[in-house]
Amino acid sequence: MTETSKSLRIATFNIGLDQARQKGELKYKLENGGYAAAKKSAEIIQRINPDVLLINEIDGNDNGETLAQYLEKYLGKSQSDQPPLEYPYIYQPDCNTGVSSGVNFRGLENSIDNYGFGHYPGQYCMALLSRYPILDNDIHSFQNLLWKSMPDALLPKLNGKNWYSADGLNNFRLSSKNHVDVPILVNGKKVNLLISHPTPPVFDGDEDSNGKRNHDEIKFWQHYINGNSAWMRDDNGKKVNGLGPDSRFVILGDLNASTVEGDVTEHNGIRAITSLLHDPLMAEGFSELQKSHLIPKRNGNITESDENQYSQYHTAHWGMRADYVLPSRFGMKTLTSGVYWPDQSSPQSYLVTGSSNTPSSSDHRLVWLDLAIVE
Repeated sequence: MTETSKSLRIATFNIGLDQARQKGELKYKLENGGYAAAKKSAEIIQRINPDVLLINEIDGNDNGETLAQYLEKYLGKSQSDQPPLEYPYIYQPDCNTGVSSGVNFRGLENSIDNYGFGHYPGQYCMALLSRYPILDNDIHSFQNLLWKSMPDALLPKLNGKNWYSADGLNNFRLSSKNHVDVPILVNGKKVNLLISHPTPPVFDGDEDSNGKRNHDEIKFWQHYINGNSAWMRDDNGKKVNGLGPDSRFVILGDLNASTVEGDVTEHNGIRAITSLLHDPLMAEGFSELQKSHLIPKRNGNITESDENQYSQYHTAHWGMRADYVLPSRFGMKTLTSGVYWPDQSSPQSYLVTGSSNTPSSSDHRLVWLDLAIVE
């Protein structure tokens, strides 16, 4: 087994730019380069300096206009004397958040539902930044894929009846934002970046609609990496083959789920995130339930009040691992990793703390892996 000479640093960061309530509001806030939370998230990214970065929770569905403001006036400007960053390859998909379906999914009220929660189209969207070429012709986006198309879909029920109407299920999309396979070319080797941001498994009722959707949004990737994709059509209407045992891939994003903590839906006693992490095609060591651990750890000390046996792996301020960079078993070797979370005594603590006057960078933390491509 041989390694390439240069490691590949891949990161995911939910930068939490989700406070706007109207389309265009976030773009306006970013225009003068002084939005405090954005400056902090940009500084963190500059300090970690990833080769590939997935950003969650930045406006989309706007032809990249909001993203362009962030890239030019925050990442592209030095923050606290850190070198500015530029990425030659950028991909931003459209997202289902805030997009009207044209129907009421339950068929009970005189209102129209969105495909994914959002105050306006494209809120909570995502963007992929890369120093390596993106293979545009090989991208597969699954924004329009229907939930009911998934084998053994956990479609919500209440009192033995479907929670959604027949018309609702004929329109309900699986992805609350989008699921996208974005291949890049690294030193002549193809690496499939599998990006998503499943809905939080909360804010619902006894029908567990969000919990079940979160489960199946994560389960989608397990189908995809194993090539169980006969039911899938991408947004161009093309049947896809998925991946397989000889594919290099990295799953990344805010998955809103943990193997051991949080309110996560189980199917037959198993969480979707657990099933994914234990899949034979995934690199071993990224589950809290496995003996050997390669899970990224916080880089700062943990206060006694926050401490439990899983605290070192947390990526969200409320005390849970929610954000993931997960490599394939084939063709990838993890060298180093981390969660950017300096402790209170660090001179960089201001980046992850805040008040009403000085907001934190985000309620999530940046997670990164250094990977080697292996033959």
